[in-house]
Amino acid sequence: MPVRYDKAMSGLTGGSRTGFSSKSFHASLKPLGGLYVVLEQVGKEWKIIYCGKGKNLQNRLYGNLLNGQPRSHTLSAKLIKKRGLGGKPNVKKFLISSCAVRCYYEDDARERTFAEHYCISMFRPEMND
Repeated sequence: MPVRYDKAMSGLTGGSRTGFSSKSFHASLKPLGGLYVVLEQVGKEWKIIYCGKGKNLQNRLYGNLLNGQPRSHTLSAKLIKKRGLGGKPNVKKFLISSCAVRCYYEDDARERTFAEHYCISMFRPEMND
């Protein structure tokens, strides 16, 4: 693993998880740029199903993913198509009941992009193409 991405990788794999169901979900997200992984609970294990980035993770995760239209976030559209969730209300229910997120904050847009591609290649999440 390139040393350059050690911090990002450890933050995304070993940091604290925040559930979409958490009452403090919105407040726990900083309005800063960074990377995130969406994890799904499968039995007692958590598996990464999506890696993404954004210039404002609070807006990206709370506004676009959890509360936005399916076209406002790639993961929403893919959950509808690949998991057959049928629509945005079912995507929101799925995220709240089965998923959590981990974030790593990174100011530099280029570094975010490089780290995102690296994370996708390492984790191979099912919802990233």
